[in-house]
Amino acid sequence: MTNPDTACTCQNKKKRDYYCSGTLCTYTVTNTKTVRSGCNNCGYCKTCSDGTCIDKPGVKGEVTDAFDVSIQGAEVNILGLDKSDTTDASGNYFICEFPAGTYDIVASKNTFSPLRKDFTFDGSTMVTRDFVLYTAGSECQQDCSKTSDEIPVCHMDCEGINGCRFYDDTLMNICTREGKMIGVPVGNTVSYNETYKATCCEGSPYFYKKIPGTSLVFPESENHVRITRIVFFRGQFARMIVDMFK
Repeated sequence: MTNPDTACTCQNKKKRDYYCSGTLCTYTVTNTKTVRSGCNNCGYCKTCSDGTCIDKPGVKGEVTDAFDVSIQGAEVNILGLDKSDTTDASGNYFICEFPAGTYDIVASKNTFSPLRKDFTFDGSTMVTRDFVLYTAGSECQQDCSKTSDEIPVCHMDCEGINGCRFYDDTLMNICTREGKMIGVPVGNTVSYNETYKATCCEGSPYFYKKIPGTSLVFPESENHVRITRIVFFRGQFARMIVDMFK
């Protein structure tokens, strides 16, 4: 949208002979020097103050998908008011110049499920409401489980939907049991290979290696070594575990 503010703010208000003319500040004491205000075009829902563009009172925010990617062209509407905006290339919207009150605001775009939020506007500040939109008609969750799961498990067909992203194909196959009906429960630890483990359905593999011929194990923690020994303690055998870390 175009900027509704055309008046400038003079950089030096102490000189009474400075005045605004369009987007320029001018004075005419000894010469006719013209000074630009720095606010040639502030944009929609912004105004010029002391040479700086500032937000007008209203509501603004960003609309993204589950992967934190900006959504351009999403419609953002304040219900009950004839006030709306369409997100720009960065997913941002701005709505201003409406009465104080409590409102519902909805963000929507094709292929995404609409999302409603509420906010209270005092008429003098800019309120921020961000939206994360999810793929319409999908049961997939951000952790790669589905809303229909009795116990959340990993699903291969959720890859790339609503924030679900497996580390790679190897981990996806392991955590979904190669596409079988019931995958590995969310949060379970699996062996990625001989030296790495991973947590399903998210995260990258971590180093967990046992040194052959010894009891040394390197767990997932950084700079961490574990030694395990079988000892005779209080009349019976027991497992002694010593963790060393820096």
